[in-house]
Amino acid sequence: MSGQISVRPAGVFVDSDDQQTITSVAGAECSITLNAVAGYFHHLRSVTWSYDDTPAGGGLVIESPNGETQLDIDITASGPGQLVLEPMRGAEIVVTLLAGGGSVIGKLNIAKQTLPDNVA
Repeated sequence: MSGQISVRPAGVFVDSDDQQTITSVAGAECSITLNAVAGYFHHLRSVTWSYDDTPAGGGLVIESPNGETQLDIDITASGPGQLVLEPMRGAEIVVTLLAGGGSVIGKLNIAKQTLPDNVA
């Protein structure tokens, strides 16, 4: 049998934004904010991005609720890229694809779960 089976632990809070996508306007950054949910935490699993042309000053930043930078990388080429993350846990997480400059359009996608605080 082919295909993939996904098993979620008991008590998983599944909302409509397990996967989120945003596209920037030309030359602008775009961000996805996972807002705090009382009694739950966000588990950021992966981040995927692309620029439609070579970015000038492109990059990816992931911040925690207090504005502390968890990840800051430069992106210097067009096309797609992806980070599959070890569990990045937080009440609120902000993921930003920096502006590509000029007329460059960026796309940002995340995959996450929202889990009860008592799940390890």
